[in-house]
Amino acid sequence: MEKGFHEIYEKYSTDLYSFIIKLCGNEQLAKDIMQDTMLRAFTHFDQYKQWQVQYQNMALYYR
Repeated sequence: MEKGFHEIYEKYSTDLYSFIIKLCGNEQLAKDIMQDTMLRAFTHFDQYKQWQVQYQNMALYYR
């Protein structure tokens, strides 16, 4: 699980942080929001993987 989450973090963290800093305009607040967002993503990572498998199965079914 940690390896998969690490890959997601590496892929999206820079863009997500840039987006958050543009929204709030405060570096410290952006860091806090980023940390909260990643913590929530990590705690619900199993649900994401489950949803991803279901989505892929549906995509194959409807081809």
